[in-house]
Amino acid sequence: MKKAKNNKLSKYLPKTKTEKILSIVFIIMLLLVIVLLCIAINKKKELAKKQNADIVIPVLEKSTNNTVNIDISNLKEKGLKDYSFRITNYKEKTMNKTVTAYNISFDTNENDVTLKLYKNGSEEDLFKDKTSYEIKSLSLKTKEQQEDVYTVIIKANKEIKNKQSIKVKITSENWQKKYANI
Repeated sequence: MKKAKNNKLSKYLPKTKTEKILSIVFIIMLLLVIVLLCIAINKKKELAKKQNADIVIPVLEKSTNNTVNIDISNLKEKGLKDYSFRITNYKEKTMNKTVTAYNISFDTNENDVTLKLYKNGSEEDLFKDKTSYEIKSLSLKTKEQQEDVYTVIIKANKEIKNKQSIKVKITSENWQKKYANI
């Protein structure tokens, strides 16, 4: 009986040295593909969970005043540059205690550029139909973590010279009590 099983099994096993080596290489390649697939799935989940930003700005209290300079040196005419920043209501384990309003303003420093601003992956330009590069009365919740990811697209209308930048200013204040139920 044992010989009958061995005969059936030996029909599928590699017989020559070359077949054995090819079988081992195939098994190793198959395992490698499975491992790489698992790593790729993990990285995709990680990226989906955490949107990338060039800088993170926690806004935890009223009267916060943050300024970020975006370097646009050597940007060619009609050239584009994007910059992302994340505004949060927490830093490590500390979270804001009240609903906090914040404003974002951009100072182009007299550079001939056009700006578009997008929030949390939306396709809606926040500067559309605006006369200035300023967004007011945005808010950060309390009691749960909140992240607002902004991406600014900078288009040079003329070539930008060396050492030029755009200034982004984020200011905050306490939200009035009547709006505290957000």
